[in-house]
Amino acid sequence: MQERVEAALRQLSAHDRAILTLHYQEERSYEEIAAILDRPMGTVKTHLYRARERLKVIMKERTNERRNPSRIGVGFGPEEGA
Repeated sequence: MQERVEAALRQLSAHDRAILTLHYQEERSYEEIAAILDRPMGTVKTHLYRARERLKVIMKERTNERRNPSRIGVGFGPEEGA
């Protein structure tokens, strides 16, 4: 599971990785993250929420790819619409 999360994190922007790492791996509070990033606490909360949502999407896509490998790319070939 940890490897899957780390692979998904690598697909995020550096900013998203940084804010998620500060909060979840380094267990920093919102106040600490706000001070580190020199941003208002409300902005930190918003960015953390959005980064978490992007991570969820990536994890869900990767899970779907693992469950349905034969479905990857279906419907996107040159024969589509022919």
